[in-house]
Amino acid sequence: EGGRVTYSVGGEIVKMLLKKSAPAVKQADDSLEKTISKTKNIEQERLEKLAQENKDSQDTQRDNTVNTAIKAMEYLRELGSSGKVLDYGAGLGKNARAINADATFEPFPKEGFKPTYLKPSEIPENGFDSVISTNVINVLPKELRDEAVLTIGKTLKPKGKAIIQTWDVGANTQRLKSGKLKKAEEPNSSRDKDGGKFQKGFTREELRGYVDEVLGENFDVSITPSKNKIGKVSVLVVKKSEEA
Repeated sequence: EGGRVTYSVGGEIVKMLLKKSAPAVKQADDSLEKTISKTKNIEQERLEKLAQENKDSQDTQRDNTVNTAIKAMEYLRELGSSGKVLDYGAGLGKNARAINADATFEPFPKEGFKPTYLKPSEIPENGFDSVISTNVINVLPKELRDEAVLTIGKTLKPKGKAIIQTWDVGANTQRLKSGKLKKAEEPNSSRDKDGGKFQKGFTREELRGYVDEVLGENFDVSITPSKNKIGKVSVLVVKKSEEA
């Protein structure tokens, strides 16, 4: 019985110590949470500033990818996709109308088009069953491109699917032949002679490997079949049902 008394007294002492230390632990947790939140906000502000510096990408907005978007959506339907659709990097908004997208993201809309979201941070995580992105990430320098791919991944619901289509290497090579542009900092990339209007061409395997590396093991990334004619370079992204 003496052992029981000792255990009981010891238990009470432990409870008392935990009770006294609880406010300090909570304060430390709150402080850490605030630090993490502040760091995220600073990083988000930095990326938004970089995006503004890339505003001349607005000049690349065209209406010649409507058919590509339609074919991408048809392919996703073939794979069983249904539910909410996001057009990521909606440009003029014509692709979104053609595929009946539920929402659009476009940071630099031209007059007459009002996208659903102007900033990547506004797009809800796990909010969409399908995402279409045509000729978007090729106009983004590496850091902004990484953010775009990560955002597309976060935006997808579990088991959701995305199509990411880009310029091919030949398109960039042809662009450089104009003589008005110069090679940029990445392989198969270019800028105008003032340093703006970035573009990068990808091979099919390069795009697959790049997107796979950025998104990580909770996603399956594969090259779309040539027969579906979703541009010359495009990949299918499938979000797994659970976090790996």
